[in-house]
Amino acid sequence: MAADEQQRICGCANVNLFQGFFQLGYVGADLDAAVETIRRDYGVTKYRLSQKFDWLRQAHTWVGDLMIEINIPARGMVPAFDDYIPQDPATVNLHHLAYMLPDEAAWEATCAQIEAAGMPLAASATMFDGEMKAMYVDTRRTLGHYSEFLLLTGSARDSFYADVPRN
Repeated sequence: MAADEQQRICGCANVNLFQGFFQLGYVGADLDAAVETIRRDYGVTKYRLSQKFDWLRQAHTWVGDLMIEINIPARGMVPAFDDYIPQDPATVNLHHLAYMLPDEAAWEATCAQIEAAGMPLAASATMFDGEMKAMYVDTRRTLGHYSEFLLLTGSARDSFYADVPRN
């Protein structure tokens, strides 16, 4: 289908929503136990542990060009996380695949395509003085997981993941 026909049909430029894939996002119940499982079973030994919000602890690591994110949320803060919190503290459940968008134009085009496709938005936020935009799109019906789209601008582009170690 030509781009102009795609524009006419869905009201947006053709955007490949799989472009910019960089992260597997997991949800667990206990950060120390989850990190130990990934360390022991998969050989991933270096992590950045953080708590940027009082309701969310995280671990991030790079394995080659792939980032692994482990989220330990407080139940009820982001309902999209709640059903993924496992009973076993050493287990993590795949929650989302994340895609890094290169610029504001790509963010706007992605938002337009998601809206035109009727994909439900599970959560969204603008943080860090507007330098970070994130949204979780509920793609569970077709993909079996959420999809996260992320835009980092300004100083956040260079600093937000700068201290995440590589394995």
